[in-house]
Order: sequence, then C-alpha cells, then structure tokens
Amino acid sequence: MSTSHTAETGIIKKQLSNGLTVLLKQDHASPIVAVNVWFGVGSVHETEAMNGLAHFQEHMVFKGTGKYGVGDIPRIVKSHGGNLNAGTSYSYTMYYVVLPSENFATALEVQSDAMMHSTFDPEEFKKERLVVIDEARMYDDRPESFTFYRTMELGFEKHTYRRPIAGYQPIVEKITRDQLLEFYKNYYRPANGRLVIVGAGGGGRRRCRHGDGGHREDIRGVEERQGGHQRAAGRTGAARLPVQGLRRPHGSRLPGCGFPRAQHPR
Repeated sequence: MSTSHTAETGIIKKQLSNGLTVLLKQDHASPIVAVNVWFGVGSVHETEAMNGLAHFQEHMVFKGTGKYGVGDIPRIVKSHGGNLNAGTSYSYTMYYVVLPSENFATALEVQSDAMMHSTFDPEEFKKERLVVIDEARMYDDRPESFTFYRTMELGFEKHTYRRPIAGYQPIVEKITRDQLLEFYKNYYRPANGRLVIVGAGGGGRRRCRHGDGGHREDIRGVEERQGGHQRAAGRTGAARLPVQGLRRPHGSRLPGCGFPRAQHPR
C-alpha cells in the first residue's frame, strides 16, 4: 500500500492493498463531491466475434445490486440532490456520482456496490438491450457521428479502433447475460480501476484548516468499502489510450479519436 502527495496540484494518490488506485483532491469551490470510477476496458478490448460488451455492460451496472434493487441507486442519488451517469469509449469505461459533500459516504457506498456487486437483473437485461440498440441507431442517424465511424473503419483496417464503440447490432442482439457477466468479472477488478474523488470531501469547508485530514478520512472510507475486494488484474488486449467524450445522456458529443501505438497493426 503506497501513498504520494503532489503539493503543486494538491492531489493525493494511493494504491490500496487490493490494487485499486485512488486519487483525491480537495476543492471547496462548491459544497459538492464527485466520485468517479474509471476502468481500463473499452471497445478495443473486445473481439471481432463478440463486441458491444463494454457499452452494454455500462448500461447495466447501475441497474441493481444484491443490496440495492432495480432503480434504487438512481433514486437515492437524486433524492439527495445529486446526479449520476456513465460513458464508454475505446479504451475506458467510466461512471460518476455527484452529490452534496455531506453525502460523500452515500456517493462512495453506491459507487462501490455498483462497481463490484451488480446483479445484471435478467428482466432489466432484456429491456436494456433494446435501449443499447436504439442508442447505436441514434448515432448512425446523425451525419457527424456516421461520418466519424465510417472514417474509423477506413482508417483502421485491422485494429479494433475501426469498430463502433457500441458494437455491431447483429452481435449485440445475441449477447447473453452470462457473456456479459463473464466480461464484468474479468475486467471489473480493483487492480484495473481508478477511483477519483474531487470536491469538499468528508468535511466541508472547515476541513481546509486542518491540512489533509479530510484526505485521510476519505481514504479510510475508501479502504473500508473496498477492503473485501481481492486484488486481481483483468486481461488487457490493447494499449489504454485516453479518449474524450461521454456518450450519454444526450449524446451531443462524439467520442474523440485516440490513436494506437506504433507497434499496433493499422
């Protein structure tokens, strides 16, 4: 377990014993806290025979856990005046919850539970498949996104960047719940994740007068909720390159274009 603190940026970075990397930054500009989780898996990690898994999975993660029923997590977050969303790109999948800072423990709890204990409710799985397919069609109906994806297909003859992030509809229509669960268990491991917490952390504005005490309290909260998750790395099949752009809820921005390293096939 290691901790580092960059004075210039005020960012504390710590790796927990299970492999999860945690980044903390105090920011008291507003009395809110953002809890973001990033996993190093996206559409580039899928195979030609089975694609669309990363995006489909993103739609399912907030759909219920053993502790929270279908719809409970969004209701809890909204009842506290917050919001949550998620996005899938070529080399990552990310999830965020934003809540008033006094509800930091709630934000951390629902994020942790969703990331590690999603149940992939069978009925919700059937419903969400239609949503995923409809969202992919929506992008194809937009000239700018249609052009973007066709350009990627022409630019990358072999590399997985040539496939649309949402996958191909005939394949998505056949994805089973068991296949999605296998993908989830393989990649949604603490060692393949980054937990990023920014805001008025565990104590509001008065925490500023006590150095990084708020950071230490936040880290303890993270350790308590992540302690039972074992360290294990998910498989990786391609370079993890940053790609910009949330794809939901409005789909108003295109995913940015990240390029593979030189040794990758074109």
